[in-house]
Amino acid sequence: MKKKLSIIVPVYNVEKYIDKCLESLVNQTIDNYEIIIVVDGSEDNSIEIVRKYEKLYPELITFYETENHGLSAARNYGLERANGEYIGFVDSDDCVNIEMFEKLYNYATKNNCDMVVCDYYQITDNGNNLKKLEIEENDTRESIVIKSKPYAWNKIYKKDIFNTYNIKFPEGLIFEDICSVYPLLIQAEKIGYVAEPLYNYTFNRNDSIMNNKKIKSLSMLKVLKIFNNYCKEHNLFKKYYNLICEVNVRHIYYRINKINQNANTKLYNLRFVFKSFVMLNLNFPRWRTQCEYSRKMKKRKKMLIYLQLKILLKETR
Repeated sequence: MKKKLSIIVPVYNVEKYIDKCLESLVNQTIDNYEIIIVVDGSEDNSIEIVRKYEKLYPELITFYETENHGLSAARNYGLERANGEYIGFVDSDDCVNIEMFEKLYNYATKNNCDMVVCDYYQITDNGNNLKKLEIEENDTRESIVIKSKPYAWNKIYKKDIFNTYNIKFPEGLIFEDICSVYPLLIQAEKIGYVAEPLYNYTFNRNDSIMNNKKIKSLSMLKVLKIFNNYCKEHNLFKKYYNLICEVNVRHIYYRINKINQNANTKLYNLRFVFKSFVMLNLNFPRWRTQCEYSRKMKKRKKMLIYLQLKILLKETR
C-alpha cells in the first residue's frame, strides 16, 4: 500500500543508540508512514533490539537482515523496497524530533517540493550545537546547495527523483553523501526549507566509521570524481561550473585541515594533497581565484595549511 513516507534506517553495531533512535521514529506525529530497517551484518545486540521493536510495532516497522556491505548498500536496499511517496534517511546512532517528518512532508506537499531540508543539532560530549542552514527565499540554486549540506539525513526526498536522475548511494566508499546528495540538490526542481532543528546528529562517536583512524583520505577524491563525472555525463558541469568547483575545494580543504599527523600516515597524506591539487588543476584550472571559498579563506588559514604541508613534505623525505 502507498505510504506518505518511508524512513530508511541502516543498522550496524549500534546497540547503545538504537533504542533512542527507534523511540523517536515510532512516535512520529505523521500518519500513514513506514520504517524500513536494514540490519547490515551487525555483530552486536542491535538485531535483538530491532526485533523487539518489530514485534511492538508490526504495522510500522519492516525489518530486513543482510550481509555487511556498508551504509550505502543498506540505504539502496531500503530504497528498492520503500512504498513512500517521500523518503527520509536516519542514521541509527541519531534521533529526531517527533514532529520532524510531519513538518517536512506537509511543507513538501503544500509547496510541491522534490526535497525539503531542515536545521539540526550536532550532539557532542560538550552539549548540543545548533546548526542553522539559514537558507533565504531569494537564494540562488548554488547558494541553496552549499547551505543545505551534503548529509542524507536532514532532508526528505520525493522517491521518484532517485530513478528520474539515476542516483544511488555509491557502495564500498565513505563520504558517500557527496556524490549522491549533491546531485539530488542540483537536479531537484524545487527545494524547500523548514527553519527548525529537527534532527539530532551524534558527532564524533568514538566507534563510528567516520572516526576510524584507518579512514583513507583518498576516498574523498574518489567520491568527488564520481560527483564530477555525474555532472559531466548529465550536462550539468558547464551550467554549475562555479558550484561544482566550490564543492570540490571546500571538501578538499576540509580534509587537508583534518590530515592526521601520525608518522605512519604522513606519506599517504602527502599523496592525498598531491592528488587533490592535480584533480583541481585538471578540472578547474583557475580554482584559486574563481572559487569563492578559496578567495575568501583568510590568509592566516592558508598559511597554516601550506606550512603544515611543508612540514609534512620535509618529514616524509
